[in-house]
Amino acid sequence: MAAARKGMVDSIEAIGAVSLTECPRRIGNLEGSWYVEKSEEEGSLTVVAGYRAAHAVPVHEMQDPTKLGNPVHWTKPGSKPKFLEDPFNRYKDEIPHFVASKVAEAVEGKGGGTE
Repeated sequence: MAAARKGMVDSIEAIGAVSLTECPRRIGNLEGSWYVEKSEEEGSLTVVAGYRAAHAVPVHEMQDPTKLGNPVHWTKPGSKPKFLEDPFNRYKDEIPHFVASKVAEAVEGKGGGTE
């Protein structure tokens, strides 16, 4: 159903918007590498999202403070490690509810909202 597909993609894009606020920035290529891809196969939808920059994983997994106890000097306020994992974990339980609400809106729209 188109509404379920839209709900899935919209929810991942919303998590991505939060992730981008936590994503570190020096020159912006990490933020610019954010992507969302969807694929459909035999009635099944897969949504994949992340960062394509070569340094995305090392920065995401960086410890703060470092193993030597030194603080990381993040250049963008609010940025930190786990900039994708943390927003996903905060909002993952809301995804099914969001998708269901999009489906309900579509059903109500088709039925005119009356019986």
